[in-house]
Amino acid sequence: MHRVDLRAGTVAGLRLGDGVIKAVGEGPWGPWAAGMSAPHLVRLTADGPVPFAGGRRLRRGLALPDGSLVGIDVHAGLFRWTAPGRPPERLGEGPFAHLAADGPGWLTLDRAGAVTRWRVDAPPERVTTEPGAQTLATGGPAGTRVALAGRGRVRWWDAEARGELPEPGGAPTLALALDATGARLAAGDALGGVFVFDLPSGALRATLPGHTERVVDLAFLPDGDLLSVSWDGSARLWAVGDAQ
Repeated sequence: MHRVDLRAGTVAGLRLGDGVIKAVGEGPWGPWAAGMSAPHLVRLTADGPVPFAGGRRLRRGLALPDGSLVGIDVHAGLFRWTAPGRPPERLGEGPFAHLAADGPGWLTLDRAGAVTRWRVDAPPERVTTEPGAQTLATGGPAGTRVALAGRGRVRWWDAEARGELPEPGGAPTLALALDATGARLAAGDALGGVFVFDLPSGALRATLPGHTERVVDLAFLPDGDLLSVSWDGSARLWAVGDAQ
């Protein structure tokens, strides 16, 4: 495992045993990683991995604006750490498929397709249900635009508009990303296809060939470029602002 500066090209080696790594991310206490072998969840420091208290095998994790870390377990459960040395609070049973930032809180997508809004100081609130949905993303100012994919379509909405797009590659969409403005939506599918749409028009802006296996994660960088990660073992950086 490595930590890479995509612009400077510098690489820092970060080691977490020899087991399978399920998730990595930037958290309120620096970079973290979750693996299948103990310790399951660690902070990555210059002196080596430091275990979280009550570490879980996270599939995804998210740093919250209040300085805590929330994550969904590989098998079931939603957990929140307020400090790495303090056991987490269990917030939900799951099983959960995905989570994404949502202003001061976050959204979860469960295996039944239910999207729920969570706040630290308020009860969870059901937003919508989309049977068959596999992934979701948020973007725009304060994460106000939401997209989710499943059963051959991608749906998106915000406070002022909503729309629906067909899955362009003919394969299930496994990853979505919205940029910081909410004006561009990226979708990655099970055949390695990456597609970028303009919103709210829904026009296909770019088709990005290159991956040979399923695309499992997408992220827009602060400068507007798109990062895609695939089971083919590659991560690709796309200058989508220039793509036609």
